[in-house]
Amino acid sequence: MVGAGIFVLLAPATQMAGMSTLAALALAAVVVLLSAASYAELATVLPRAGGGYLWAREGLPPPSGFLTGWIAWAGHSAALALSAASLAAFALFGGVAVLSWAGLIDLTSVLSNGTYPVVLKIGAFLVISVFIALGSLKVRFRARRLPIMFVLKLSLLLAFLVAVFIVSFVAPPSTGSVSFDLFGSSGLAGIPLAIGFTFVAYEGYEIIAMSALEVKDPGRTIPRGILISVGLVVLLYVLLEASLVLLAGYGCTGSLSQCSIALPRGELSLPLMSLNQLGIGGSLLLVAAGLVAMGTAVRNNLSSAARLSFVMAKDGTLPRRLGGTPEGGGATSRPFLASGFLAVAIVFLLDIAQIAMVASILYLILFAFVDAALIANRRRNKERAVGFRVPFVPVIPIIGIITNVALAAALWDFPVLGPETLPPGRIAWDVVALWIVAGLFYHYFTGGSKLPSQIDDKKRQDLSEILAEGETKIDLQRYRVFVPLREFSDLTTVRFGAEVAKARNGELSLLNVVEIPRNLPPRAIRFHYVNDRIKELERLTRITRKEGVDTRASVKIGHKVYEIIIDTLSEEDVNLLVLGWRGEKEAPGRILGSNIDYLVETAPCDVVVYKTKGGLVEKYRRILLIAGSSFSFEGVSDLALIVAKNEGAEVHILVLGGHESEVEASLNTTAPFCDKCKQLGVPVTQKVVVARDVEREIRRESLECDVVFISSPRPRGTRKLMLSPLEQKLARVIDKPVLLYRKGAKQGLAM
Repeated sequence: MVGAGIFVLLAPATQMAGMSTLAALALAAVVVLLSAASYAELATVLPRAGGGYLWAREGLPPPSGFLTGWIAWAGHSAALALSAASLAAFALFGGVAVLSWAGLIDLTSVLSNGTYPVVLKIGAFLVISVFIALGSLKVRFRARRLPIMFVLKLSLLLAFLVAVFIVSFVAPPSTGSVSFDLFGSSGLAGIPLAIGFTFVAYEGYEIIAMSALEVKDPGRTIPRGILISVGLVVLLYVLLEASLVLLAGYGCTGSLSQCSIALPRGELSLPLMSLNQLGIGGSLLLVAAGLVAMGTAVRNNLSSAARLSFVMAKDGTLPRRLGGTPEGGGATSRPFLASGFLAVAIVFLLDIAQIAMVASILYLILFAFVDAALIANRRRNKERAVGFRVPFVPVIPIIGIITNVALAAALWDFPVLGPETLPPGRIAWDVVALWIVAGLFYHYFTGGSKLPSQIDDKKRQDLSEILAEGETKIDLQRYRVFVPLREFSDLTTVRFGAEVAKARNGELSLLNVVEIPRNLPPRAIRFHYVNDRIKELERLTRITRKEGVDTRASVKIGHKVYEIIIDTLSEEDVNLLVLGWRGEKEAPGRILGSNIDYLVETAPCDVVVYKTKGGLVEKYRRILLIAGSSFSFEGVSDLALIVAKNEGAEVHILVLGGHESEVEASLNTTAPFCDKCKQLGVPVTQKVVVARDVEREIRRESLECDVVFISSPRPRGTRKLMLSPLEQKLARVIDKPVLLYRKGAKQGLAM
């Protein structure tokens, strides 16, 4: 949560507030916590991908919802612009510092040159472009790598702080005499100005609030996480400000506010002062810490801005082209491109100080809307029990609203600190006002103002009643294939389920589960939250019904996905459960994923795990079916025959054994299947391999096939339905779609 902006904002803040900047940083944390409490409660009660936008839309009169989303989108984009510009500035400083240390150029003359702002903006543009490309291509950091980045960032920053304090106390300045004035150039007014100016550095706690759906006990974990993170961050910020105060005393005569700015461009004052006193090593420590923090901030702000624009486009409050379905590569890149374009425009129009003020003003207004949404939510849902509740409502949210608005208004009088001639505070407010007016104009003149009333009509009806209307009576005598869907682009598992259901004259059942926190009752979910899911299921149902397959689809709401699926298997008397798996590596202790592992073990029916990653084709031409002493042929061979017959594919049987006797026994098992294939007109070939390295032979044979069907004998012991180690390994190493079949307690497949 260490905000990238803090590295470039401390020097200008100190110029305004002097030693009071230390108090300003602490007071900013208090202001943040007022609104963070509202975020914590709303995030656990109403978990939404759109956050404040959807909370305001549900609880406040129009156009508050749109305006909150519009402001939040610009706030995230401005924070993205600030992070990218700061990263470019630090990267430029690091490179120039190294060249200056080598005696090749003069650092001060380069950074004071008139071309510096242009180079900075071009660098920020390149940073944003790179991260847009990564985001559009769905390049993501694995969750377990994120703590490594945090530890690296914290370690570098702590190493820098330790170096500053050691040098300052071991070798105090021999020249220069700094007067540590309590207030800076702006006097007492410098304190609220410093609070508002650095406020953007605290906005990272919003990411914690948005993780309510991903933690076990959000009512306790979210507030605790916010409190700990804000406390840790304010401690680091105060220590970083103290290091600036100590470094300002070397070789400078005058007040602290005068000595805190080492260059006309104040964003590089801290690294330049560290270079002068600590040398190239100490300065590069700070630069490295800043680059890691800024890179993380760029990624987080770009993702937040893109996600919000996507949600708003889905609702129709932004152009719907920004909310294209995730299946298309071009569609997924549009929210990133739009957010990046907005950030680039901000970078080229404003300097770093002005960008920081625009971002701070937008976030202060956003947090005021969220505080108001909390008050409205409490009044509308007084009986709702949650794990965390803000005390003294509406007093605390009202204090938050007043404080946020007052701090935003104070930035109007932000003074001129650098070479610019126009007041940066007024420029920032002009930009914010222009953005808000443009948003309202767009909202009312493109029909967006009509959408909230359309959504509200369905919100008045209880969601459970709406979902119940779509349910049809289940014929428990029919063969039933059940496909729970996490992603609606997973057409492979739907197609396979439909083929099996049609061959068995059965029914295909599709399910999507809305997983909610334990402390949130299902009745709290609004219709629009599942409306898109219902539409996607209806689309898939139309596809399968065109193929002559009886299909029913449903959306269910609950606290655990696997519990809902297990209950549905029993209620609908399911014969075959089909689970899609993307082939991703899971955390230690898990095989395919927590939900899939549990379902494979406990499902009371036959189970298919379909790995859809790797060389998917529209229709299979050749199916590889494995037979041998280490594999089961019953059931999985019937599935292979169904798919081959329906798609006109050839079945290629690979018979494996370590000895001739094992191969002979397996051939006796495959012979009836080959006869059945010939009777049905399905091409079938068979290859016998006597080898001990089964994995190598299967991988080699899979190169000539489109999909691999595997099933192992049911293991004995307590974990009766767990996949065998060989199946697990083959599923991961084979670079083709793989179907893993496990026979359950019900009557198996028979052709």
